Amino acid sequence: MVNLLRRNVVRLTGVCNLMIIRMTKPRVYNSEVIKELMAETSPEELARTEKRMLLAARLDDAIKARGWRQTEFATAIGKKPSEVSKWLSGTHNFTADTLCDIEGMLDIQSKVKCTKSTMPITD
Repeated sequence: MVNLLRRNVVRLTGVCNLMIIRMTKPRVYNSEVIKELMAETSPEELARTEKRMLLAARLDDAIKARGWRQTEFATAIGKKPSEVSKWLSGTHNFTADTLCDIEGMLDIQSKVKCTKSTMPITD
């Protein structure tokens, strides 16, 4: 079974623009297709996918915390809205330069934690 978290975002306005993220009970999917796909996916790929999804969620939260829409953020950072949309899908493999640009624009610091690869490095 695959557990997927749903996030409900509640926006409060007042003197400050605050965001409260409320985690709800994970949805449980019991599908043979999902089970087969999960069995064919390596633990390393699952970990990379999870990190990309978390990075996309943090980016989306930071954009919303600024009160921006995706198109406004895209204009501010000099990218097309379609590229920002791809970033927020959780499937994009960011370059270090792009991450630095995003950090600077949103005044955030990434907390990307890389673990030791099991793949040998050869010359």
